[in-house]
Amino acid sequence: MKYVIAACTVCFLVVLSSPLINASSYKTRADEKIAYLTFDDGPSPITYSILDVLKKYNIKATFFVEGQKIHGNERALKRMVAEGHVIGGHTYSHNYQTIYKNKQAFFKDLQRGNEAIARITGTSPIFFRFPGGSTNTVHRRYQDRAIYTRQNRSVITDIIKESREKGLYYIDWNMDIGDTDRGVRGTRQMLRHLQGQMHGQKRAIVLMHDSKGKRRTLRVLPTVIHMLKKEGYSFRPITLEVVASPLFEAIPELAFPQQLLNGGEDN
Repeated sequence: MKYVIAACTVCFLVVLSSPLINASSYKTRADEKIAYLTFDDGPSPITYSILDVLKKYNIKATFFVEGQKIHGNERALKRMVAEGHVIGGHTYSHNYQTIYKNKQAFFKDLQRGNEAIARITGTSPIFFRFPGGSTNTVHRRYQDRAIYTRQNRSVITDIIKESREKGLYYIDWNMDIGDTDRGVRGTRQMLRHLQGQMHGQKRAIVLMHDSKGKRRTLRVLPTVIHMLKKEGYSFRPITLEVVASPLFEAIPELAFPQQLLNGGEDN
């Protein structure tokens, strides 16, 4: 997993469906430190245990779901909705070679995943997370060279532009626990990895994964929650009320600069 320091804009929106979440319950103050726990690449058998931990601590999170993994894990999505979590799209296939060929391929795959979500929840997400994040570099390997060049346009730029026209918005992160980083081993290293990103952050969007086999994510989650609480953070799901607020350090179009972005292929 590679990290780059970068300045970019990241847009946020929520699923506008009252059964999912009551946004008015999450008003924030300027002096508050808020953590938004986000989970990518599920659902899987691990997801149910992660939901159990979140329920134990009464924390609402945001899950970016791969459409291809829903079959057999429908109950996880139903629990997410019933327990007040927010669901976003993470494409259907998570296949870089497929989704980053051109913007049409991306939206076709994203829509397929969103439709799979809607069949279970009754609501199609209007926000999503790019596999690899919006600053990933791997898309350059697969984007159609007849359309894109490194010096000029990129498929990511075209996707972002069209997503706004479609009323879709994306969300990145500014903290992570390193649970897809081969260089971050064991609970202590994961916690040190996270703590090293906290300095000066009033709003923490924390990337984790609930894909199959992420048992160390499950094991470390209670300690992550305790650490964030000790650092003065309270917890929220991502809602329109949150991202539209000037307290979210927003710049035009509900965007704000990220400081640490993951450019790896595992997200």
